[in-house]
Amino acid sequence: GLEIERDKKMKRTSNRPTVRGEVNKVEAYSVGSIFIVIGVLLGFLANPLTALFIALGAFIYVAIYSLWLKPRTWWNIVIGGFAGSAAAWAGFAASSGSFSILSFLLGFLIFMWTPGHFWSLALRFRDDYKNAEIPMLPVLTDEKTAAKAIAISNALMVPFALLIGLYVGGLIYMVIASLASALLIYTSIKLYTNPTKEEAWESFKLSSPYLAIILIALIIIKLI
Repeated sequence: GLEIERDKKMKRTSNRPTVRGEVNKVEAYSVGSIFIVIGVLLGFLANPLTALFIALGAFIYVAIYSLWLKPRTWWNIVIGGFAGSAAAWAGFAASSGSFSILSFLLGFLIFMWTPGHFWSLALRFRDDYKNAEIPMLPVLTDEKTAAKAIAISNALMVPFALLIGLYVGGLIYMVIASLASALLIYTSIKLYTNPTKEEAWESFKLSSPYLAIILIALIIIKLI
């Protein structure tokens, strides 16, 4: 419901049920609010810390990111990345009942991953974001500068991915994370040298599997 007017101006989102009128604002707000409440209550079944992080993530995403930052500043997705961090911390708290160095590193990894992921999407759909007047970094700068920011963001994230391996002491993780990170950096360099929509799309499509591979590798070494 919060994004209806902006979604109408973007080809990528113009076919969403809220834009087509199949779901009105009241229904969207109601369902969203219900799911947040259910999520927090389910978190309490695990422990209060889990519920706290779920509530924190929802607050950051809805109030700080969507309502405040997204329509006002290119820092929107940078600061908004803490919503993803809160989700990781909630998952860790649910399984361990605590907040540790490892959980902090996982959350901070997602925080570092977020800008490059969404800036790649914004560079691919630059005209959409411009039409919707969303001040994403690729909209406010030229393609080359945006590609440079994406490459730097991804490069800064990689050390945190490897630091997790040093902390948990997993050789298998380090090998997998190093190979995945090398591919991500290679894609980032390609985008920087050739900042086209096609390369931005490739960068975006790789970033999600990259994060999934990192997390799966961590699960594997914890199970071994």
